[in-house]
Amino acid sequence: ALAQAARAVAQAEQARTAASADLDRAKALDAEIATLAPSHDEAAKALISAREAETKTRRQLADRQTERDQTVQHLQTVQDWLAIHAVWQTLAQDWPRWDTLFGQAANIQSDLRETEQAIAAHRQDEKTRRQARNEAGVALTRAAAALQSAETRLREAVQGLAGFDTEALAARRTTAETRRDQLVGAERLWNALAGSLGRQRELDDEAGALQEKLVQAEAALARTLADQPTAAARLEQAEKSLKTAEAACAKSVETLRENLVAGSPCPVCGATEHPYAAGDAPSRALLAGLKIEVDACRKALDKLVANEATHKANLDGGRQRLAALVGERERLTTAIQRDGDAWNAQPVAAELAAVAPVDRPAWFAAQQQSVREQLAAIAGEEDAQRRASQDRNETQMARDQAQRRYSAAQDALNAAQTQLDQAAQAVRAASERHAETLQQLSERLSALDVAFPGQDWRPDWEIDPVAFHRDQRERAARWNTQGKTSEQLQIQLGTLEIEIENLTAAAAEKTAQLDRATASFKRIDDTLQDKRRQRQTWFDGRPVAEVETVLAQAIEDARALFQQQDQMARQAAQAEASADAVLQQARQTFVASQQAADQAGLALNAWIAAFNARHDGEPLDYPRLRALLAHDGDWLTREREALRALADAVQNAETVLQERRSQREAHERTRASPDPMDVVQAARVQIAAELEHARQRAIQAELDLRRDDERRAGAAALQADIARQETSSRLWAQLNELIGSADGRKFRNYAQQLTLDVLLGYANRHLTGLSRRYRLERVRDALALMVVDQDMGDEYRSVHSLSGGESFLVSLALALGLASLSSNRVRVESLFIDEGFGSLDADTLRVAMDALDNLQAQGRKVGVISHVQEMTERIGIQIQVRRQAGGQSRVEVRSA
Repeated sequence: ALAQAARAVAQAEQARTAASADLDRAKALDAEIATLAPSHDEAAKALISAREAETKTRRQLADRQTERDQTVQHLQTVQDWLAIHAVWQTLAQDWPRWDTLFGQAANIQSDLRETEQAIAAHRQDEKTRRQARNEAGVALTRAAAALQSAETRLREAVQGLAGFDTEALAARRTTAETRRDQLVGAERLWNALAGSLGRQRELDDEAGALQEKLVQAEAALARTLADQPTAAARLEQAEKSLKTAEAACAKSVETLRENLVAGSPCPVCGATEHPYAAGDAPSRALLAGLKIEVDACRKALDKLVANEATHKANLDGGRQRLAALVGERERLTTAIQRDGDAWNAQPVAAELAAVAPVDRPAWFAAQQQSVREQLAAIAGEEDAQRRASQDRNETQMARDQAQRRYSAAQDALNAAQTQLDQAAQAVRAASERHAETLQQLSERLSALDVAFPGQDWRPDWEIDPVAFHRDQRERAARWNTQGKTSEQLQIQLGTLEIEIENLTAAAAEKTAQLDRATASFKRIDDTLQDKRRQRQTWFDGRPVAEVETVLAQAIEDARALFQQQDQMARQAAQAEASADAVLQQARQTFVASQQAADQAGLALNAWIAAFNARHDGEPLDYPRLRALLAHDGDWLTREREALRALADAVQNAETVLQERRSQREAHERTRASPDPMDVVQAARVQIAAELEHARQRAIQAELDLRRDDERRAGAAALQADIARQETSSRLWAQLNELIGSADGRKFRNYAQQLTLDVLLGYANRHLTGLSRRYRLERVRDALALMVVDQDMGDEYRSVHSLSGGESFLVSLALALGLASLSSNRVRVESLFIDEGFGSLDADTLRVAMDALDNLQAQGRKVGVISHVQEMTERIGIQIQVRRQAGGQSRVEVRSA
């Protein structure tokens, strides 16, 4: 295979050497073809360009000739149209002038028609206004009659209201309401006092019964505490006997008894007689009885402890209830004393002195019924007064409404007369404008006659001036357009003749250039095609680089195959040498292993023989050895643990035996007290009781001390915390009291309240001069206002309870106070009041005018804006505004 690869390499190199001459000739032809290719491409492009240029030039020549023929035809059509419409020439040549005259004439014609319509409308309006004036006169007469009737009804209503005594009626109501409030308060106080006395008696009875229960509970607790030491001693003795019996019945004792032999000494006591060696010992029956006794003693002691807790809880609850009863009785005593003092201060108490306590509820009911009847009668009178006042107010409103209707009718009559005058003036003005418009229209039409020589055009224009103007504008525009089109077509025709001559010469030149380009391209193309045919005979026209690549690749493939075969041969030689070395080493290892196995067999046989010699029993052989060696490590571990447990058990048994012997010797050396058992037992019980009692007292004292220490420590810590918190919160409390809200509302309200207090100070000073009856105050912690009625014992009233005149006076005082507040250095000398008088009755209006007169007397200028007729009699200087025709007003200054 290696020799065959070498021959393939030599053949590939010979093939490349043989093809080198052909490759050189093919490269030369490729170079010549590459040289001719650019010239061939340029010649082809030049041929295409010359052909396109020649075609484009001839197409342009044909287009210009067609356009010239169309232009000649269009020019002839335009000239024929101008000849037919020669009558429009004058109108079209000076159209801007005629256009202006037509527009002016149309506008004048429109104005003329509008003027005629306006004259007709003004005449109709004049007729309507005259009719409206007559109707307004009739309405004024009816309004005057209605006003006189309303004034008559008002005087009658005022006389009816004067028959009521308002102050006496209010005094009677106040007296009745005071009597009602006294009765209600006295009855409530009497019921509270009677209930408190009854509750006091109930508390006294309950406290006495509770005292007896406490004495009984204390006695029961004392008996329980006295029985507890005895029960505890019994339980202790029973438990001790039970432990002794359990020791006698222990498993070790049972085992010792079973192993006793008649005639042999006991290993514990040394006796040779063993009465309980067989059968059940009496200790078992004794053990069962002691267990029952221990349970009974323990239950008895637990019951005493439970009884002690119950008695203590009852005693604590009774004491707490007794303390609560004492506290409630003290509060009742205080309430009874307070209610008794309040009852003695009641005005009704003197009246009830002669009335028995049982009859007092009926007395209260009768008195309250009497007061209710009085209030009902007063309410009826007040309703009659309110109806009279309402009647007076309604008649006043009807009178004011009649006054307003009369004023409105007077104003309507004046307005109707004014409108009638305006309508007549409008008719005259429209007639004058109509004559002027006719003159202007005649002038414009005469000027337009020049544009239509020998034509009767006015009738057509008068039918529709705008349409006639539009038609003439279109005619002029069409004439001017056709004239401009004729001129443009003549210019365009001359331009086309010149372009046709130039394009004819250019077409001949482009044809010659096309012939020259065709000959040049044919010569270069023939040469190039001949070279390509020669190149096709070499390597079938394949590229030289491709052929060289194929030959070089064949050589490389042959060389690669040769190198691969050579490498495989060297690797095979190396593998053969390695296999020989491994075989030799394996043979040596086998011989050494065989020798070691023979030696191990001899050593194992010797060990088995020695093992069988040392141990009796079944001899050890190869099968048994294999079975033992098959066990795992866990089995060996378990066997070792079992052996260790057996050894530990033996050692523990020996230790317990030694301990029991030591206890027996110590017990034998110990001797009991010389006193009898009952004496020792009694002393023990007494000492145990004293010890338990002392222990209980010590525990209670310790608990009390701990609680006291904890309370003291807690109180000290709380006091320190309270001191720190008070120190840190004092400033915040002061700030909170002053401004106290995150959004600033409280501080804002506080500042506004201060400002309102200052304003009310000024307002009250002015209100004293206006009306001494009322005083304004601010509602506490708010910005609302309330009225203090000083004539009713400083009674607080809502500002909404004031009448119209009173509200006016209060509002006037607030306005003056605000002026005083806002001008600390500048004195406000003038005051203007706009309206507000129309809703006042006659009395209130008089009070308001008196207040304004007082202000004027103080040196202030007071201006009043109002439509109330009655005020004109009280106002000395008046500025009257009167309405006139044509939207005008007249101002007059008059003195009363």
